[in-house]
Amino acid sequence: MVQRLGSTRNIPLHARVIPQSPRSGGGVAVGTFRLDLFHRLRGVHLRLPPLRQRRGDVPLLVEHYLRKYTDRMRRRAIDVAPAVMADLEAYEWPGNVRELANLIEGEASLLPPDQN
Repeated sequence: MVQRLGSTRNIPLHARVIPQSPRSGGGVAVGTFRLDLFHRLRGVHLRLPPLRQRRGDVPLLVEHYLRKYTDRMRRRAIDVAPAVMADLEAYEWPGNVRELANLIEGEASLLPPDQN
């Protein structure tokens, strides 16, 4: 149940909290994260390696984000040159998938508007 600020009426709510952290579960061990909260939040534990360890995902992600942002901005989708894709796959991506998505969004915004 939730209650709007200033209201006295309870509103039923069905939600799932999906927490994420760049750190492993070490916060509990050093006392910076409550153990009871950790167990309440931990339903399914997914460990996704950083993008630099799964370079084969880069072309799929580039295609996904290019389609997403060109559609949103009403731009014509483009094909990425093989040399550019090779450079994208070779990059370390310290900002992970967010960095890749931001790069593609920025590049998509520079494309000319779709004339159709």
